[in-house]
Amino acid sequence: MLCSSVQPRLLLLALVICTSARVILDLHTQHSARAQQSSYHDHESDFSDDHAVLARSLQQQPSSKLFRIPRIVHQTYKTSNLPEGLKDVSNSWKIKNGPSWEYHFYDDAACLEFVKREYPDYLAAFQSLPKNVERSDFFRYMVVLRYGGVYADMDVECRQPMEGVIIPEDDMVVGWEVEVATELEALKMGFVRRRQVLQWFFAAVPNHPALREVCDRIAATANRTFSNDTARDTLERTGPGVWTDVVLAHAVAHPVAEVDYPWHIRILPRSAFGADPAGYSGIPTSHPEVVVLHHFFGSWKPIESWRDCRTLSCMGKWAGGLMTRLAQPSKHPLNPAEPLREPAVTHFPVSTSFEPSFVMMVDLVGHGDRQAGSDVCATITNWGTWQAGLPQARKPWLLNTLIAALESGSDSSSNSDGSSRSSSGSGSSTVGSGNGTLVRRLTLVDVGAGQGIFSLAAAARGHRSIAFELSPRSLASLHASIRFNGFDALVDVQNVTLGAEPGTACLQRRGPEGAVDAQDVNIRRGYGDTAIHSTSPQLCANSAARDTLSNLLPNDSSVGALRISANGWEGWILEGAERWMRSNTPGVVLLELSGAQLRRAGYMRPALLLEHLYDMGYTYIAHAGEACERRWRNSSRVLSRKGLAGRGPAGSASASTSSESRVEPMWCRLPPIRFQSLMTMTDSEVHESVLLYHRSFSGRGMPALFARTAQHLHRQRDGAVRVQGNKLGGDFQAAGGARQHRRRRRKHEGLGPPR
Repeated sequence: MLCSSVQPRLLLLALVICTSARVILDLHTQHSARAQQSSYHDHESDFSDDHAVLARSLQQQPSSKLFRIPRIVHQTYKTSNLPEGLKDVSNSWKIKNGPSWEYHFYDDAACLEFVKREYPDYLAAFQSLPKNVERSDFFRYMVVLRYGGVYADMDVECRQPMEGVIIPEDDMVVGWEVEVATELEALKMGFVRRRQVLQWFFAAVPNHPALREVCDRIAATANRTFSNDTARDTLERTGPGVWTDVVLAHAVAHPVAEVDYPWHIRILPRSAFGADPAGYSGIPTSHPEVVVLHHFFGSWKPIESWRDCRTLSCMGKWAGGLMTRLAQPSKHPLNPAEPLREPAVTHFPVSTSFEPSFVMMVDLVGHGDRQAGSDVCATITNWGTWQAGLPQARKPWLLNTLIAALESGSDSSSNSDGSSRSSSGSGSSTVGSGNGTLVRRLTLVDVGAGQGIFSLAAAARGHRSIAFELSPRSLASLHASIRFNGFDALVDVQNVTLGAEPGTACLQRRGPEGAVDAQDVNIRRGYGDTAIHSTSPQLCANSAARDTLSNLLPNDSSVGALRISANGWEGWILEGAERWMRSNTPGVVLLELSGAQLRRAGYMRPALLLEHLYDMGYTYIAHAGEACERRWRNSSRVLSRKGLAGRGPAGSASASTSSESRVEPMWCRLPPIRFQSLMTMTDSEVHESVLLYHRSFSGRGMPALFARTAQHLHRQRDGAVRVQGNKLGGDFQAAGGARQHRRRRRKHEGLGPPR
């Protein structure tokens, strides 16, 4: 009653004011994010986000190298008289790419002449299309089919040079626009596919068969009605509907493993081409991963809701339309929407942001397994990467950090006592690095691999990986990715769950409880409720073997890194790996830890896990995540309160900088005195990534807060430096006694491993 009494004009004014404020706030947020894009500080005390290997990142391909995609940018507009806003955006293509790229502009008359000259067979269909936007769609496919190069809408801004995005081997490059979980959600947002490929930007070689098929389909259906809704009819006939269907079919049918196929398609994550100024994509427009930015200046769609608007000018158009609809009651009741046409694929390819890039075959948002509290597949679709407990925009990514450690270890591995061990082994290999030296290829052990992004990244660099995963959904995605990339010889998938001792784990109980168990991804993995996994065989409908890493891993020096993500079972898995780790010590261990989950899994004193690894020689420890961020904020407040904000933490590299220049770091050092507090700070859903380097590690590839200390120790192995090493890493000689003491204490307190 109250709403019906409000005058329509006052309601309209309130909506316009609120929405305008939201747009202005979005712009302010983007400006603030851009202002914060400064280089991180290298804190040599407790904080660091620098990474030595990332500082020596792979160089871009030289511009002189032959690219398959021609260096041409194509754009079109109805006339050659561009509005000032479009001129500035259009000029970004010339500024960012330089004189080595050609720029071709076409007005409507030039488009028509092009079709008459180059594709007379398509002319009748082109002229019969009912809307200008449909002819614009058709033209963009034809012009790239004929000449190759890059197409971009006039309101698409170039943020990065194309030669940093398009690689010499590319045949076609496109990007994901959106994905939603349900058909109803897609229809409400005006999309024609639940997962849609954008077509305001793409690049391809001339005569690409996918472009030819799109053009043939449009020509064949130019006069067909796809929907009673005029906007949806256009999207299906010439827009993202037909574009997504054809591009996705070609990409899936011809994986990277088909090395002789000359027409591959690379589909980049949404962060590359799918960001928008209003922030609906969830991707900050100022983030360095954004390659192009669509400003949506000239949207052709009817503006049905203020939510469709991304600019103030759009809000004005919506307000005018709303006034008309308020004055004139609708004559046409809403009809039920036609069902969406969905492509017949089970997994969708996403080209990752890793170097060298590889493809992840992911599930639709909401349909894949979650890990560490997040939808891994949706995150990979947005960012091309995934890391537990951290913002996906935060760099350096954990993926880069861990894989770099495989390449940065010493040429000969070390035993747990620090002695050198021969690099020969059945699982290791050496390959040429290109500069005459040999680089040893080590193995990654990936426990709780999930969809396998860490294992696949290791394989992309030529390393072997052993992936332990049990959930059928994750395994389906992982195996699809292995086949797509041709990594069958490099990734060994072990369909087993791990623990402290061999045994059997119940994965689904009989009766009504079984339906609940089947929906819990952690139970499917074998890392759920210990009471469920201990269910007797008579009451268990589905079970799996549980084993230990000591029984399953090779007894050689091939393993260079160990990652464990097991929903609180990390302690028991490391208990089962201790015998193997004594003689085959990996240089780096990455744990995704939550103190609450460790306790829930029966590991009642989580800090003992870190103490145990410390005594084994993992003396360089850092953590990243919410707990590190909290430590940084507390440190900043204390320094500010004491008037020392410009000095930074004692001994840090920021000690001479102003408080404004102190940027939040990636890593925090984790000394033994902080083990207990870290386990107390981490809650059940938010994981903290803990990175542990063994004292025998060479120091290359470490976070900067450890690198100098480690390099100093490795340059001077004898004499007084041994004393310094003992001070840093504890009494190594007494480590065995300390382990026995903790075992006796756990046994006395009844904290043995669950059966």
